[in-house]
Amino acid sequence: MSSGLRALLLLSVVFLQAFLAVAAAVLVLRWCYGDTVVAGVRVGGVSLAGLNRQEALALLQKRFPQPRPESILAFVAPDGETWKVRHEEIGWANDYEEAVDRAMMVGKHLRLPRDLAAFFKLARSGVDLSLPTRFDERAVRSVLTEIAASYCRKPRDARVVFEAGNVTVLPDSPGYVIDIEQTIARLRAAPVTTCRLTLAVQSIQPALTADDLRDINTRLSLFATRFDPGNQARTHNLKLAAGLLDHRLIRPGEVFSFNEVVGPRTPDRGFVQAPVLVGAHLTNGIGGGICQVATTLYNAALLAGFHVLDRTGHTRPVPYAPPGRDATVVEGVIDFRFRNDRRHPVLITTQASDDTLVVALYGHAEDAQNTVFRTETVRKVLPATSIYRVDPSLGPGETKIADPGRDGYVLTTYEVMLVNNREVHRVVVAERRVSPRAAVILTGPTPSHAIPGK
Repeated sequence: MSSGLRALLLLSVVFLQAFLAVAAAVLVLRWCYGDTVVAGVRVGGVSLAGLNRQEALALLQKRFPQPRPESILAFVAPDGETWKVRHEEIGWANDYEEAVDRAMMVGKHLRLPRDLAAFFKLARSGVDLSLPTRFDERAVRSVLTEIAASYCRKPRDARVVFEAGNVTVLPDSPGYVIDIEQTIARLRAAPVTTCRLTLAVQSIQPALTADDLRDINTRLSLFATRFDPGNQARTHNLKLAAGLLDHRLIRPGEVFSFNEVVGPRTPDRGFVQAPVLVGAHLTNGIGGGICQVATTLYNAALLAGFHVLDRTGHTRPVPYAPPGRDATVVEGVIDFRFRNDRRHPVLITTQASDDTLVVALYGHAEDAQNTVFRTETVRKVLPATSIYRVDPSLGPGETKIADPGRDGYVLTTYEVMLVNNREVHRVVVAERRVSPRAAVILTGPTPSHAIPGK
């Protein structure tokens, strides 16, 4: 037999002997003490050894009398704000019966391994149990729910302020709510002589911290569009969508999706019926007006030189953006997306006030690009042709120019986007076509000669 196996066998034998000895001791305690408390058992420091149930109850009631029902318990917030409640309102009192039930159980049961350790502790130094309390949990929850409704604070995200050409990051601030379950656990563990119980408070961290914005030090672009505040439903949707975009951080390499950030355009999220462009016609639809938000952001992204992944224009020009620089969005069908291809995060800010929507992009100065839009017009000449007609009033070989005609032309106007003086995008914004008018030349009848040009 190996030494390892021999040691394991010896350990098993020792453990079995200890267990049998403890089991025998438990049987002896049950026989000796029966309906009384085992020696060494205390409650709140008061020995109950050898007492039966009624004696133990009487002793605890004498040593730990119940506070009067009108006694006051103060729930105290971390900042010192206080709410008072009477004991009788929540039914808070010493639970003598539960205390005696626990005391009577000590040393009379053996369930490995927990009670084995407890038995050795009882034999070595005795056991001191706390005096439990009881309360009306429904009443306590009602009180704490009322406190939680008034004592709470939403977290405040860090924000960016742009003034006099400088970017300032305003600090974030955590929020908090009352942790009702943890506060109930504290009450359950507190003696009824407690005057003040500190409320358990759960901290709520902001979604955007000042550390997230540590690399934001300049404005990369800004674009504004106008809207009609008299169209209240459309304005409501526009402001709602703009608010969902405000202070949205796009990390390096991340793809921004308008549909993902704004989310479903449904009544339960606050969107309402307003005019939308479907094909070539205006009709009412949930969320009408948010395309202007997408368009304004699209132009801000263009000005900052970001790589646009998805952009679809409307079926006809819109009044709030230059031709060819609009973006339509349809939930689950058409999205506007662009990638942050810079080395630092980019922050979207929006502001809708009066009749103007402003979208600005902020980032690091190293990522700034010089973006310029310019218009360029190209003229293409359409040469006029000549038409010859026989005029009997003219003599043989005579000609007469009845109409000199004129050349036509096509004027095409482009909007050209230059990033750091390099053309990256060109779109037709207008085109005008003037057809040529043919020259009319009259000739006399000369049957023996062919009419030039025929």
